[in-house]
Amino acid sequence: GNLLVWDPNIIDQQLFKENKEDYIRSTMRDNMQLFVNALWKLPIERKDDVIVAKLPEAKTNVPRAKPLPKPKPLTKWQKFAQSKGIVKHKKDKFEWDEANKEWRRRYGYKKANDDSKDWVIELPGNAEAAVTIMTVSLKYCLFHLLTLTSFNH
Repeated sequence: GNLLVWDPNIIDQQLFKENKEDYIRSTMRDNMQLFVNALWKLPIERKDDVIVAKLPEAKTNVPRAKPLPKPKPLTKWQKFAQSKGIVKHKKDKFEWDEANKEWRRRYGYKKANDDSKDWVIELPGNAEAAVTIMTVSLKYCLFHLLTLTSFNH
């Protein structure tokens, strides 16, 4: 811990001006005696043939203008969730991309299952268009069926 000693007594200006050295020596002797008396009041331990005083835990008292705020009461949902053991989980930033067989971001640059990159699908010349589209991508098959039916009606 840290030690701090101070003398709250007011300096006697007349005695100090008459003889500075004697005044400082006498006040220092008195203060040192008070300090040693306070040290001997602390709990004492013996370590390796040495007497050691155990200092109290360090603490800093900082004044506050206002009292500490009271904790906000829980809402009905928070009480219910606490009683049932419900915990809110955040979504992961990454998800498994089946097409590339690797973990990719859920949103943004190089996101997983990015359909905007496959805007053109090449079809072999010898296969039927509908069957090939279904085998290449079920999403595009459904998209084309929906667009064809919406234009026909």
